[in-house]
Amino acid sequence: MSWLVFAGGNLIVLLTAYFLTRRRGLAPAEKFLAIFAVATGQIVFTMLLAGTVLRLTITTLLVLNLILLAAAILLGHLFPGPNRAPVTRPDVSWRHNFWARLLLFLALLETAWLIFLGYLFPPYAWDSLYYHLTAVATWLQSGRIVLSPYTLWANVYPMNTELIFAWNMLFSGSDLLVDLTQLPFALAGGLAVYALGRETGLQQANSAVAACLFFLTPIVLVQSKTCYVDVAFAAMFLAAFYFAYRYYHCPRRVYLLLAALASGLIFGMKASAAPYVATVFLLIIAGNWMARRATNHPFRQSLLPSLVILSGALLLWGSFWYLRNWLAYGNPLFPFTFKVLGYTLWSGQGSVADLVMVKNMPPELAGLPAWQQLLRSWQETSGPYTFDQRLGGFGPQWLYLELPALAVTFILALARGHRRLLLLLLPLVLLFWLQPSNWWTRYTIFIVAAGTLSLAYLEERLPGFWARPLRAATLALVIISLAGSLTHGYFTPQVIGRFLALPPEQRTFFQLTPWGDELAWVARVPPGSRIAFTETAFPYLLFGPRLENRVYRVIATSEEDMLRQLRENNSQYFLTTTTSAYYHWAQRNSQIFQPFFSYGDYVAFKVLK
Repeated sequence: MSWLVFAGGNLIVLLTAYFLTRRRGLAPAEKFLAIFAVATGQIVFTMLLAGTVLRLTITTLLVLNLILLAAAILLGHLFPGPNRAPVTRPDVSWRHNFWARLLLFLALLETAWLIFLGYLFPPYAWDSLYYHLTAVATWLQSGRIVLSPYTLWANVYPMNTELIFAWNMLFSGSDLLVDLTQLPFALAGGLAVYALGRETGLQQANSAVAACLFFLTPIVLVQSKTCYVDVAFAAMFLAAFYFAYRYYHCPRRVYLLLAALASGLIFGMKASAAPYVATVFLLIIAGNWMARRATNHPFRQSLLPSLVILSGALLLWGSFWYLRNWLAYGNPLFPFTFKVLGYTLWSGQGSVADLVMVKNMPPELAGLPAWQQLLRSWQETSGPYTFDQRLGGFGPQWLYLELPALAVTFILALARGHRRLLLLLLPLVLLFWLQPSNWWTRYTIFIVAAGTLSLAYLEERLPGFWARPLRAATLALVIISLAGSLTHGYFTPQVIGRFLALPPEQRTFFQLTPWGDELAWVARVPPGSRIAFTETAFPYLLFGPRLENRVYRVIATSEEDMLRQLRENNSQYFLTTTTSAYYHWAQRNSQIFQPFFSYGDYVAFKVLK
């Protein structure tokens, strides 16, 4: 039944997006990208509405989305689009471009491989288990979007992507497929790269080459099987950037609406989205300026509706998380301190650099100038690639081919006055330099699009005796990087064979356990258990794959307070550490606390009645 509900819920969303985008004069690639953006926006909107005003239940969400589907069909009949979609047929560039077809085949194989890994293995990534999925579990068990009592980081980040995680878990009934949530985003990012290539004049085949090279980037592949948000953010930004770029050259309202929607979504995905949204804003403003010159309409008259639409999208799809932070912590960017010209506008626990970046900087980069940090990171081109590696992640194709191609293409565009190409590359390069800690590839995935488009641009314009070895070198480096990202660092042939031999219900995290060994006992407790804990790095694992367990955080000031909380929650199991006062209090009440499991400093007790 859960599979039928899962398929039905997603079909309703896709049909709504289809009816809203049909007959809008969109090319096929644009239409698929528009459907993806609208469907994502619809899921986020209905999840926010259900989670704040109504209840986060399947019934509520189905009713809301059926209402939107009916409204989309009605709007299509009342206001049919006047434009026919352009008919796009395969051009001659496909006939003799074997490497484009080969890269498409590799992308298809990788997609199938990721689906296989996502089905076989449970969520495993560190931050997924720490706060991404912990927030989701809190919402689904509460039936509302509420603050999580388990960890601060499950509350303070913008969480539009986590709403998509929650949608998938709610409709599928478990976390079986939640690790594949970012895969459609990775494919959509590739589609945005293809559309950008076509808009800059690349042939279909070479646009497809650029798209495939983006998708086949190691950090994109390994992150596509995690409940992180970096691929989703980069892909949605590229979609927003494309629609804004298209609006600049063809200022039609449909491109403005789609750019605004995608911008609102990325604003609600990451707290660092402001410069990305500003980039889209500037392109929209430039598009209005160009339209004014063509029509002689007053600039303010054309600009005001655009700003209203963009601001409305940011408010509707992105502002909730910042407003919630402001109400809960007095700072929309909490826990980060926000300063303007040295004046503290909102106080927090420290800067982004202090709380996140410095702690995660590899020792090899400490003290180096920014350009040396970049070069040192990009020089790490050997696998195995992992989802959160600090050094490398773009693969050898970036360092040896895509980055040089970007530099050469940028210089050629400047020398030849290629405005379309400059308008594509310059904002992405400037945005990359504005990104703090841009040595960390998971935060700068979008720049790969500039590199792959540049490489495809050069390959299309080089004579055959230069293009052929370039293609061969690109293919060789891509295959090397694919070999390095095949196992994601954890899914070796031995592990895959062991999981295949297990019944589906036993393919849990505790059969993999790259970390979190202190929670292996959770697999032994009966479903529906009530578990209390004082600290753990992976609160999500306590819930179980179907969120069947009830989980409680104990923060007590005395032994009596601890016992009272355990009684009130009717806790059956209690996890703490031997270095805490809770452990000593539990030892003094041996008639209540029966040792159940221990690992390192962690001890789990069975709480007796």
